[in-house]
Amino acid sequence: MKFFPYVALAVLSAGCGDAKTGSHIGNPVSIGFTVSSALTSADARPQFTDASGRLYTIETARAFVTNVQLAAPAGIACADIEPTAFSGSTCNDAVDGAVVSVDQGYALDLLAASNLPGVTVPDLKYTRFTYRLSRASAGAPGVVAGDPLLDHGFVISAGFDNEGLANTIELRLDFDEDITIEPSAGLVPGSRFVVDYDAGQWISGVAIEQCIEDDVDDDQVVIDPESECGELPGEIESEIRSNVRESSELRDDD
Repeated sequence: MKFFPYVALAVLSAGCGDAKTGSHIGNPVSIGFTVSSALTSADARPQFTDASGRLYTIETARAFVTNVQLAAPAGIACADIEPTAFSGSTCNDAVDGAVVSVDQGYALDLLAASNLPGVTVPDLKYTRFTYRLSRASAGAPGVVAGDPLLDHGFVISAGFDNEGLANTIELRLDFDEDITIEPSAGLVPGSRFVVDYDAGQWISGVAIEQCIEDDVDDDQVVIDPESECGELPGEIESEIRSNVRESSELRDDD
């Protein structure tokens, strides 16, 4: 997949050097999520465009993230890892090596570059990174009463100009699936690692114009699994959700 502007999940190093602590390996790093793009507004908000060239400025971006798993290189066992590197995370030995897990789910404000609160993991050369986007669990950190994340795993609102009138489009994506990224060379310890979502791909090839025309008299256009502006109900939401899933890339950010 190509790398472009991004919604980013960042692993920020809290240690340095050769990632060794005593006879064990792995300094603690935190895990954070943010949203970014090559296109930005005057106040630095991320932007994206549709097929017609209409420009959208992201106003809110939130996701419910759970079941984070990081696969350590083959041959590394949990006993080899510095115990103090774990906070809010656990380690289990698998056939191919240790697997570090964060089971708690969190509702995250992507524009605020939110970290998983209180969570650290060891900074190893992970060979696989998996996490789950799903509907939020009531009472989970960051979830509020009436939260749209209780019904949808990924919610974005963006402002746009509709023939001189200010409108908002809200994408309510019904995620309930794992996203796995396997870097070819592994991750480099001590770096900042980013799972990038290319915001420019989210509505690429998606005919959202009809959705906007159907709601032209409303201040807000909502695209969710019940939307009927495609050929089939929910078709547009499904296409955007697939684009979001397929747009991810993993890199370190030295």
